[in-house]
Amino acid sequence: MPYTLDQFVADACAALQAENNANGREKVRLLVEKLLQNQDFVAATFPVEATVGRHKVHEEPDQGFVVLAHVTGDAGNRRRTIMAPAGRCMARSAAIRT
Repeated sequence: MPYTLDQFVADACAALQAENNANGREKVRLLVEKLLQNQDFVAATFPVEATVGRHKVHEEPDQGFVVLAHVTGDAGNRRRTIMAPAGRCMARSAAIRT
């Protein structure tokens, strides 16, 4: 069963509550990598027609936690990145190139 956005959000919030520091952010980064293994999530989050820019995928306002999809590049060389802001730093995934 693929790792879902809901599972990611729950796990990431728990990681940051347990360790609101560099260790917690590294755990969130690893969770982002795990989420990006879910090809259905990637296809839905980054459709071919996705516009360049930052797009909010999910927000937990009580925790100040937001999942962002960031698309950069031109039509022939798109770079897609999931970012989960964690305090003053971002937990970033490796980018997906299409």
